[in-house]
Amino acid sequence: MSDGIRGRALNLARQWAAALAALESHLKTQPDDAESVFQRARAQHHLGRLDEAVKDYRHALLLMEPAAAERVIEAAEVIRIHEGTAASLVILDAALQKLGPDPALLQQTLKLAEKEGLHERALSAVQSLMEQAPRPEPWMLRRAEILRQAGRADDAKAAWSSLRDHLLALPNLERGTPLLAQIFAETQHALGTSAPAPVIAAPASPPKP
Repeated sequence: MSDGIRGRALNLARQWAAALAALESHLKTQPDDAESVFQRARAQHHLGRLDEAVKDYRHALLLMEPAAAERVIEAAEVIRIHEGTAASLVILDAALQKLGPDPALLQQTLKLAEKEGLHERALSAVQSLMEQAPRPEPWMLRRAEILRQAGRADDAKAAWSSLRDHLLALPNLERGTPLLAQIFAETQHALGTSAPAPVIAAPASPPKP
């Protein structure tokens, strides 16, 4: 077994110090092995060597070009801890440019943007999520809530009204599913109105003799 493979296995076993030693040995002869650089970053992070971890995460992302979304998110989170949210968002934005509107990257961007009160960044992320989701309604609701948090009361009301109209246009049975029923109730509450009674079809007339 090579030191690179051994290092990855030791990381899985959470034996961080032993993993680091194996990976450093491997990287002496294979310095551009992207996976091993990434694994060394992970080991160093867990050993509290944040400066070295951040350096390795950045280098690994460049070597992977483009890195998978889950790798970007891991690296961005460590960079957030060490350098702050702005630096983490730079990593996520660069990955979105290369990978396109990946849902996992967009959700992580949305999470950080909302936490920092970056409303325009949050709205951009939620718009992309809404456009590609099989069920856009949860993201439509989230968009209205972000607008409210941003102090844009008129825009928030318009977004909730649009969501209500969208829901009312759906078939009754579809709108009555637990998810959409909850969203509809929240929307009506936000607009200060009560939910309308469900439409019940009139019984069919008996056939004429």
